[in-house]
Order: sequence, then structure tokens, then C-alpha cells
Amino acid sequence: MRLLEAKRAALVLGCCATLAGAAVYTWTGGGADDDWDTCGNWTPHLTPCYPCDADEDATIPASLGGYDVGLITGEIKDLTVQGDATFGAAGGTYAPTMTGDTITITGGQAGTTVIVTDGATLDTQGC
Repeated sequence: MRLLEAKRAALVLGCCATLAGAAVYTWTGGGADDDWDTCGNWTPHLTPCYPCDADEDATIPASLGGYDVGLITGEIKDLTVQGDATFGAAGGTYAPTMTGDTITITGGQAGTTVIVTDGATLDTQGC
């Protein structure tokens, strides 16, 4: 009986440890709009459905033509931009600031262009 209880406890602890890990979200741009907090714009489809926590990472991958991303004010851990992207304000948001520990911009041989408009800000915490 105790062995069975110990196995159940180990299984529950193992699941919790997996779920407690930091989520890594990748922008797909497949939502009804370009807003950061639109679930259809991100994969995987977790709860919450978009990066909005200081332990979560976000990646904007390279894409032909680049992506438009409507920011909200929030905090994530790390943001990686791998291709062209224009960051602006999400619908109804005034001068949003997305804060993270690091913001990394990478690109291919043709280079990468990142534009920030509409009073939006990408900011690092200076850690």
C-alpha cells in the first residue's frame, strides 16, 4: 500500500515539475488580428495562450515579409526576434511597453529590420 502511495506522489510531483517549467511561445501571426494577446497568434496553445509572465519566453521567427505585432504592456523573460518585425500598439492600447530580461535580434545574410511605432517600447530590465 505504501509503495503505491509513493509511486502516486512521485507521479504527481513529476507532472508538477514539468508544468511549472517556463513556457516558450512562438509567434505564428495566425490570429484574427496582430495583437500580442490574441491566442491564435501563438503556439503552443497553453493557458495563458500568449506570453505574459516574467518566466516566459517569446520568439518572433523569420518570415517572408516579416510580422506586424501589436504590443500590450507586459513583462516576459526573453524576447528573440529572428526576422523582420514591426512592433506597434495593440488595438486600444496607448504607448505599451513590453519588458524582458533580454531582447535578442538575429537575422540572416540579408539582415533584419525591427521597427517600433505607435509609442510602443521594447525595454530590458537591466539585469
